[in-house]
Amino acid sequence: MKLLVIGLDGATFELINQFQSDGALPIFSKLMNKGLSYPLISTMPPHTAPGWVSSLTGVNPGEHGIYQFWDTQSTSYVGRFMGSNDVGVPFIWNLLNKSGYSTGMINIPMTHPPKEVNGYMLTWPLSNTLRYCYPADLIKEIAAHQGHYASDLITMFNGDVNYINEALETTCKRLQTIKYLVQNKPVDFFMTVFTEIDRVSHFYWHYMVNNDSNPNLKDAIKNIYIETDRVIGEILELIEDDTTLMIYSDHGFEQGKMDFYVQTYLKEIGLLHLKREPDDYVLEDTWFEYIGNNEKYTVDWDKTVAYMSAPGSYGINVNLAGRQEKGIVAPSEYEDVCQEIIEQLKLVINPINNKPLFKKVVKGSSLYNGRFATLASDIIMIPESWGVMVHHKITDGKIFNFHPEQKGMHSKDGMFLMYGNKIKNLKHKPPQDLRDIAPVILDLFDVQIPLYMEGTSVFSLQEKKDTRIIFERDNDQSSYSDEEQGEIKERLKNLGYL
Repeated sequence: MKLLVIGLDGATFELINQFQSDGALPIFSKLMNKGLSYPLISTMPPHTAPGWVSSLTGVNPGEHGIYQFWDTQSTSYVGRFMGSNDVGVPFIWNLLNKSGYSTGMINIPMTHPPKEVNGYMLTWPLSNTLRYCYPADLIKEIAAHQGHYASDLITMFNGDVNYINEALETTCKRLQTIKYLVQNKPVDFFMTVFTEIDRVSHFYWHYMVNNDSNPNLKDAIKNIYIETDRVIGEILELIEDDTTLMIYSDHGFEQGKMDFYVQTYLKEIGLLHLKREPDDYVLEDTWFEYIGNNEKYTVDWDKTVAYMSAPGSYGINVNLAGRQEKGIVAPSEYEDVCQEIIEQLKLVINPINNKPLFKKVVKGSSLYNGRFATLASDIIMIPESWGVMVHHKITDGKIFNFHPEQKGMHSKDGMFLMYGNKIKNLKHKPPQDLRDIAPVILDLFDVQIPLYMEGTSVFSLQEKKDTRIIFERDNDQSSYSDEEQGEIKERLKNLGYL
């Protein structure tokens, strides 16, 4: 194996440094002391879906087309769930395969459904499915060798605080899969992602920082880091001395402080309107519904000017005529309406410190560029603190919630670490953001870095060239069936997305 990449969803140096101070993370300590370690800036906003895709394609969401788990610019308001069919540029393994290198991938977000590769792939499905690997019979083979584990969102947090035990067990089971594949199916490039740090950080942060909370759960986050450290140590025992190791995360974490119900705010300032539905109306379980006093309400699209594009997107869309099914804003009024919304959001004051809630409120077109930039939310809110979640929920008038649903929230500072004999004497520079990961990988394999990649290798062993690559999205074929889309909704509720 030439390169081993371990992704740690949501890992942050802030906690690694805190936990290793008492010797709890010996493997991280060794790697950081003897290798390269730098903070790594996430996407805007810092989110799982665009983060992993940007790192493994080398471009921003405007070029690869993934902004969230959902399509954020759906004509029908509630977008479908995104997957590998919607990615508009090649993943790094496509380029390595083209150059003759074999690749093996496990549990990487936004890789489902699986594609044919020179090697193997176990994807990261959002639904409960058995069609998540290539070759198709690989699951049976792994199960026969005690390496099978349930896919990530099937084993995610469900409101039971005992989830920490499941997270520790899943991390251990994934190790068994990795051991079997590394020992029996050697490849040149191997990558796996552990997502349990993210899950535990979301829902156990308050136990870590609040001395009056459940003392049995105070070390839940520390324990998932300790287990991850142990597992990384065991993986390292499997590889040769000349294998290079890269570890990175898609974003960091910080304490959740507040939910801001932006759709309720839009309602209060007259930009979003509701209509009452009959008592026998069947709600569709979207972020455009409200139940109050046993009465059902949905967004009245015939009167609504602006709405949240998708949960977790930090984005607002204009209800634009000719684009949205029931759009009412004329294209000639679009720019003025955007500016009005931006100015209104700039007026929001954080009730905790009496300062503006948002550092910036900008057009999506100012943040993203590329073939799919028009799929971005029209307006992006950048909070002063990422401990503020811009929430999709419609309430009875309550705009702020000081007891947020997610106790830990994504921050922009992820982590980057490299270790190995092959890089000891190479000149390097710190990575800038997630887009640098793909060029680093190509650089280490001496594969030409395409000119379209926006990131740069920290080693700069070669210059980019205008490598012509024909690659189109396969989004005529949905990544998930209608039945699976309904199941995904239920599962994402447990993560606080719905």
